[in-house]
Amino acid sequence: MKRGFTLIEMLVVLVILVILLGTVLPRVLRMPKRVQIETAHTRILSALRDCAMQAVASGRTVRVRLAPEGRSFLVTRSDLEEDVLSDSELPEDRNREPRDGSSLVLPNKPIYAIPKGVSWELDDDEEQSPLFVFHPDGGASGPDLVFVVVKRRFLLHVDRLTGRPDILEVED
Repeated sequence: MKRGFTLIEMLVVLVILVILLGTVLPRVLRMPKRVQIETAHTRILSALRDCAMQAVASGRTVRVRLAPEGRSFLVTRSDLEEDVLSDSELPEDRNREPRDGSSLVLPNKPIYAIPKGVSWELDDDEEQSPLFVFHPDGGASGPDLVFVVVKRRFLLHVDRLTGRPDILEVED
């Protein structure tokens, strides 16, 4: 005699499946947000770390400016501490020297892209884009910047003594 499943057995299996889906599904749906945040952190930190290492390795000051549209970091290298390139002074072909010859745009990686979904909270009164300066002795200067990824706010801070960039979550 063939015996099938009873109604109670079927209901128990369905309840177990609903409980499993209820606990697993929210975690799976949050995963893309977490990946987007981690990607943004990784790209921003690696760009600034690369520039800090370039300054120490080359013995030249490296400047990193947030592009006006906020989609990338623009990198220049200079021997003169006083010389700061504005966005309009960057050459069209980023592999050549500017007309005044005072700075050289790095040929290996003059632009670091920032992932989509990152929005910067900048002061409206700033005349130029934020600038980070990495010195050959390992030191750095630059503002603390707040940015938003997936509706979460983060603070980008560069240590002045070591040049080490760090990202901290800002509580609302």
